[in-house]
Amino acid sequence: MNHNKLSYLIMGIALVTMVWQGCDNRVPEPVKPPTADYSLNLTTDRTLLYADNGGTKARITAQLLNEMSEPLQGATINFSTYQGVITGTVITDISGRAVATYDDGGISGDSVMVVARYTDTNSNTVRDTLYLTVLPLEALVNNFFLGLDPVDGIVEVEDRLESFSATVKSYIRDSSGVALPNVVVNYNVVENTGIGFLSASTDSSDLQGISRIQFFNNPGDTGVVRIASYITAPELTAAMQRSGRDYHFHPALMKGTGAEAVVFTDTVSLYFKPIPAYSLTLSTSIDSIFADNGSTTASIKAALKTSDGRSVTGKVVHFSTTLGALESPITTNSSGLAISTLTDVGPSDIGVANVVARAEHPFFGSQRDTVMVRIRAIGEQGQPWPYSIRVVSTLDTIFADNGQTIAVVQAVVKDANDQPLDSVLVQFTSTKGVLASPISTNNAGVASTD
Repeated sequence: MNHNKLSYLIMGIALVTMVWQGCDNRVPEPVKPPTADYSLNLTTDRTLLYADNGGTKARITAQLLNEMSEPLQGATINFSTYQGVITGTVITDISGRAVATYDDGGISGDSVMVVARYTDTNSNTVRDTLYLTVLPLEALVNNFFLGLDPVDGIVEVEDRLESFSATVKSYIRDSSGVALPNVVVNYNVVENTGIGFLSASTDSSDLQGISRIQFFNNPGDTGVVRIASYITAPELTAAMQRSGRDYHFHPALMKGTGAEAVVFTDTVSLYFKPIPAYSLTLSTSIDSIFADNGSTTASIKAALKTSDGRSVTGKVVHFSTTLGALESPITTNSSGLAISTLTDVGPSDIGVANVVARAEHPFFGSQRDTVMVRIRAIGEQGQPWPYSIRVVSTLDTIFADNGQTIAVVQAVVKDANDQPLDSVLVQFTSTKGVLASPISTNNAGVASTD
């Protein structure tokens, strides 16, 4: 009986316990994962790039530190950007750094956002952001202009049978003033195309960022010619991109339309002008020679200048004479001089020689000048005629002292070539006093009396 009561008591306690447990509605609290305080710092080696398909790239570095400011090695950093291409996932090294490369992908833009993010196994996340500027390719060439050689663009046409040229130079610089090589530049004549021709239609810039071509006039043609130089989108793209991928500018970035749009252009003018009119001046070293079979000669000098006073070099001058003989033609030297020699051709060649010099201007006709030279007969003594005589005295004053003071008077006689004449009789006369006369000159051409 007591045993049954004990059983009922135990069953009652169990029932109460079950009822109590069934009525407990409490929810156990979840176990919270441990938190971590990370630091992620994002930097780049350059914030300015060009849309050149990887010709310029940015090196993006993310450094991850723990709450103790210690670098975390072996952590996975995820990089992302909404424009361009960047390495997606990089593992940090011993210094906690992960390095990714950003490629513009040929697309320009301002404030291009690059994000680095780290999430640990407990879903703790840290991130950092930086911004890049990607300029269009035409911004890479900041300076494009033309120059000329000659600098003033004026080319003098000196001969109708020759072609003359000028050099057109294209200078290409970036925004820092640095020369850009290997950029293809196009050239064409846009005005007066019939005057001449270009040496080439394209040329690439050299290491100094200079492209050069020449323009030649057709022989004898003159006038103003205008030349255009320009760079197109594909050529500028090809010069700057190094990735090998095909890329074209977005039309909104171009200064024209279409794939062949001109990005940069400039023009210059060349003036092929006739050389100024000539001025020809003829002179002779002496105005008379003797008919002595060439012993005495006259130097005939033709000075050829332009109307603005410049010497004309390398121009042929033709000489002619009515008496005697001349060398002809003669080419002008660096001083614009053509020098010939006039000689007699024998004893019968007596009279006045009209010497003429002539130079042909390629556009304005002939220029002439004339000089006269007398050809004299040989004297009775078989010598050339005296050409000059100069009288000098040892004293300019003497006294009336019956010959106590004496002045020696000398006559110096020379021929037309300024050579002394020997054995020439000189007659001396005086309005006062007495002179010995005639006196024969010595081998120095001097006759002395007192």
